[in-house]
Amino acid sequence: MDSLRRLWLPLLAVSLLIPAQGTEVGEGVIQGVVLGEGRQPVRGAKVHAELKGVPMAKAIRYVETDENGLFLIDQLEFGTYYVASKKEEEGYGDTGDRKQEY
Repeated sequence: MDSLRRLWLPLLAVSLLIPAQGTEVGEGVIQGVVLGEGRQPVRGAKVHAELKGVPMAKAIRYVETDENGLFLIDQLEFGTYYVASKKEEEGYGDTGDRKQEY
């Protein structure tokens, strides 16, 4: 895995948007940008979020970054999430071993 390049989920670019009080569960959103070496956007990276404290029994839903490395994961329950990304076909391994908490 040392030979794999790393993807970065920049802390400053990923945010958890919390809707107004009184809205239904499932309206949470995480958005951000995936950057590769040299802080260049990574197009087509797969990103997922795991709700902290919930076993991974459910299927993970991946979203893909656009041409600018941007992603948006919507319809999330409110809570704290671990976010990870990967694009193995270009040598970017899964960042799941160093998940970012949001």
